[in-house]
Amino acid sequence: MKKVGGLRDVRRIYDMYDVLGLDGHTDKIVCPLPQHPHHNYTPSFHIYSAVDSDGHTIQRFQCHGACGLFGDVIDLVGYMHIPGYNGNNPEHVRDAVGLLSAHEPVSVPKVRARKAALPQNKWREYLPPGPEVITYARKRGLHENTLKHFKVGQYKHYMSMPVFEEGVLKAIKFRSTLPDAKLRFWAEKGSAKALFNYDAVAYKEFPILFLKGEIPVMLMHQLGFMACAPVNGEASNLLEEWANILAFSRRIVVVGDNDPNPRTRKNMQEKARQRAEILRADLRFPPEQYKDIDEWVLDDPSAVEEIWRWLMD
Repeated sequence: MKKVGGLRDVRRIYDMYDVLGLDGHTDKIVCPLPQHPHHNYTPSFHIYSAVDSDGHTIQRFQCHGACGLFGDVIDLVGYMHIPGYNGNNPEHVRDAVGLLSAHEPVSVPKVRARKAALPQNKWREYLPPGPEVITYARKRGLHENTLKHFKVGQYKHYMSMPVFEEGVLKAIKFRSTLPDAKLRFWAEKGSAKALFNYDAVAYKEFPILFLKGEIPVMLMHQLGFMACAPVNGEASNLLEEWANILAFSRRIVVVGDNDPNPRTRKNMQEKARQRAEILRADLRFPPEQYKDIDEWVLDDPSAVEEIWRWLMD
């Protein structure tokens, strides 16, 4: 048997797929843990890769369903075989490692990890937001607590909005606070196409709004909705990937815009229809007199109730 030097080695060399008897291509299954109340057979158990403090890739799991349990391969065996398992109990952890050590460890299969092209603390350089951003945010209906939640900062007269996926900084989007700025939007060098508010919506069962921009997402979050939006453009392969991470949602509603220019409106609404088709989502638009969802909810007190009907009916 291969000698194991410590818990970090155990986490790296033992394979969850081997423990569960799965092939290396399956990363979402019905939760196998005995603590999970199996009232249905929705595949809520997700296996993914993460980077430990030494920079090594390890496997982790999370159940996005009823039990909500998460952890590494040691925790997986502990929850499966040790009654009342607690990952903070050294005795429980030692027993779980013993159970793992009864089997010859195998190499961890290569699970696609999210790459980070940006320095991970880059977003902190733009904190806190200055008076220009705070004033602009208020005009857009955003409270200071919302700015703090989304880690919004400021660079010159631009609002900075970081984008994270599985805790990894994927992009920083900048939006001008000046109405006549020549450059309204731009992104930090090294930013990738990503999904704004990814970590809040990924593998969740709640109904989700799929919007067109970061500010509408923040505003709808403030009003109690789950929402997300593409950043730096999108492609069909990305939409397919997002369709998978949103697949647990009870309902997805893509919200399009009513651009005042008829030609632009036609093109944008066609893209919204394509987006809804790939995401297997419903498609809705605000009333004709409003350009977008945030303009609507800020002007019409009945808008929030109507949007809830979109999601719940």
